[in-house]
Amino acid sequence: MHAVQPPHHPSLQIHRQETASPAAPATAPMDAGSPGPAESPEVVPEAPGPLDARYVIVSARFIHEVHPQYPRDAMEQGEQGTVIVLLTAGPQGPSDFRIWTSSGYPSLDIAALEAAKESTYSAPEVNGEPAIETYRAIYTFSLDT
Repeated sequence: MHAVQPPHHPSLQIHRQETASPAAPATAPMDAGSPGPAESPEVVPEAPGPLDARYVIVSARFIHEVHPQYPRDAMEQGEQGTVIVLLTAGPQGPSDFRIWTSSGYPSLDIAALEAAKESTYSAPEVNGEPAIETYRAIYTFSLDT
């Protein structure tokens, strides 16, 4: 059994779109005796967090890819198929593993899911910044190999 890697895709570039702040409202000239405009409180920007690009699905970037064991019962029954596992990858590591496309056989799906959970992944970055992405891992079970 071997895992088929998805075709190479050019690297994805996500650019943060800066939004312009709305123009300040026009003010009427002030009389010399009227109080000045009210002081607005100082706004302290929040510390930037990782860019959330989890709705963009990219090929898993494995540090160590665990290949699933072909379940004996599936082999004996001639079960074959491809399982696509999605997982959320971020600076804190992978989470939220789920079957996106089933092979149609529960034992193959479980074996693929377990292999994905045992694998290690590189932390995603977009334009050099920490990010959260959805990784796709493809596992093909074939008796012809």
